Amino acid sequence: MRTQTVQDLYKQFPDIDGFWSSEDLTVTESTIRHQLPQDPDVTWAAQDIQSLTQLARVQNLQEKSIEAKATLDKARTLFLTCPETPDRIKTEIRLILEEGRHLWLARNPAKAQNSFNQAWTLATEHKENFFAIDAAIMLSLCQPKKSQNEWLQKALVLAEKASDEQSKLWLSQVYVLNGWHCFDFRRFDEALDNFKKALARPRINGETSDLYMIRWCLGRALRGLNRIAEALEVQTQIKTDLSIMGRVNGYVFLEIAECLQLLQRTEDAKSFFELAYKDLSMNPWFSDNNPTELRRMQFLFKLR
Repeated sequence: MRTQTVQDLYKQFPDIDGFWSSEDLTVTESTIRHQLPQDPDVTWAAQDIQSLTQLARVQNLQEKSIEAKATLDKARTLFLTCPETPDRIKTEIRLILEEGRHLWLARNPAKAQNSFNQAWTLATEHKENFFAIDAAIMLSLCQPKKSQNEWLQKALVLAEKASDEQSKLWLSQVYVLNGWHCFDFRRFDEALDNFKKALARPRINGETSDLYMIRWCLGRALRGLNRIAEALEVQTQIKTDLSIMGRVNGYVFLEIAECLQLLQRTEDAKSFFELAYKDLSMNPWFSDNNPTELRRMQFLFKLR
């Protein structure tokens, strides 16, 4: 359940426009297109150009790289003729951020980082905190793991000190990112604290953070702390809640299996390793990146 791919990370952001559905990107694309000016002779407002940058984002997430580049080029051309209005700076920042994300997905990290630095500078100069946090998160992701913390902490400070509701929308996601940074360096207590903060945050309009994912992260940190019974309780409750909605999740099954195995409930663990294997073997990213883990699951559930 930990976010692993760049595309999935790019899906996780507060929906201040109100048209994003990370579960169905084709619906999101259609919604954005319907909001764009249809008359070829109409003058595009700054907000229209901002919507165009988000169209490029959803195209990139659908791996429509050529279309996304054309959309960004159109947005850049339109921006050059955009009148001087209070929204012009915000439009420029959003355009630069999406150009940076496009470059990152196109495996051009150096140029992507330049874009994110430019977005950070503009956003901080003009007190556009929401987009400054976005830029700081992207700059953190551009760094090696040991160097990510500087930018992550800048994002966290801005989100925690924010007085505007939009910037506060980042808090859960920044806490989760900070939690995993701590986890990777085996600071499990700090990781748990961050996941608890992410979970405790009141949900407000525009919040897109996945509460089940955050609860899963919390359970994983408990397992890291060897608080196995508590971790199992968290994951079992997630499984129950998802089942009520007709949903299954291989990552949840895997965590339950790992906890049961550590509690020496070997026979119980086998069935959950099997459920985890069946679900995660159908996940293209997991299959490509964790073949050894899949073989381990298969071996463990076949030990009957």
